[in-house]
Amino acid sequence: MIVLICGLPGVGKSTLARDLASLIDAIVLSTDKIRKELISKPTYTKQERKSIYDILMLVAKYLHKAGINCILDADADVSIYRKMKRNYEPVKGQHIVADTSHQSSKQVAKEIAEQLLSKMRNR
Repeated sequence: MIVLICGLPGVGKSTLARDLASLIDAIVLSTDKIRKELISKPTYTKQERKSIYDILMLVAKYLHKAGINCILDADADVSIYRKMKRNYEPVKGQHIVADTSHQSSKQVAKEIAEQLLSKMRNR
């Protein structure tokens, strides 16, 4: 199973990804960690972002083929948040909306895990 955590920077995606990972036996793949390993002074240009996402997807593909669940976590700092907010488009495909403003990340992760595992059992 591959789970994509998406949304604007600073809304708690990384925390949610970590909390969810332990519940669905998954590895978290983070664009922030990949970027920090490969680029000493990131610029967040379109080309840089494309390269980081290409690497993220390649690793996710290999993990998926090996039967390892993974969560894709893309994040950035406040300056990137401001840039992305202007261009943000809502997710249109099948998805689960997570709102951690009224519940803890751990509780939201538990609810998401139950939904994901239920869907997997019903396949």
